[in-house]
Amino acid sequence: MTAEKSTAQLIDLVPICSRLPTTSVDQLIGATRVIARAGSHMSPRELAAALHIDDENLVGLMDFLSRLGLVEAIGSEIALTESGKSISASKMQARRRLFAEPARRLPIVREIVEALGAQPSRSLPRNKLLSDLGAHTCPSDADEVFDHVMGWGQYAGLFYYDRETELVRLF
Repeated sequence: MTAEKSTAQLIDLVPICSRLPTTSVDQLIGATRVIARAGSHMSPRELAAALHIDDENLVGLMDFLSRLGLVEAIGSEIALTESGKSISASKMQARRRLFAEPARRLPIVREIVEALGAQPSRSLPRNKLLSDLGAHTCPSDADEVFDHVMGWGQYAGLFYYDRETELVRLF
């Protein structure tokens, strides 16, 4: 068993709600734009003040932006990567396309796209998808996490959630 394989299995034991930040697309894009306006780098304290968020939310946001490859820590500052600079400088449609690539690297987004792609209808009921993703281990947080993940997928043009039918569909 490779180290990568064993890590994936260990991560799978942690409830989905513990692994994902509840960060909206607006917060992600907003953070990149704030950093860009500051010359593409700034201190975490300055970013937290600019976004009006507390330290706990800042840590989650920075971790998520880092996992997406949009920011990196350089010394005591947060700096935009080339991808982060491109996203922050782009118009809406281009930003959505650029966001799709890092979003696909997120295991949950990849799992959803694969699960939906395996269905003849290219859709799944919300409850089935949540159950398959392990949300039953954290029902109190599952709705919030689900909403954020659907927001990321819809923004990136990967999948969307139809609230009326309660189906998640591939674009």
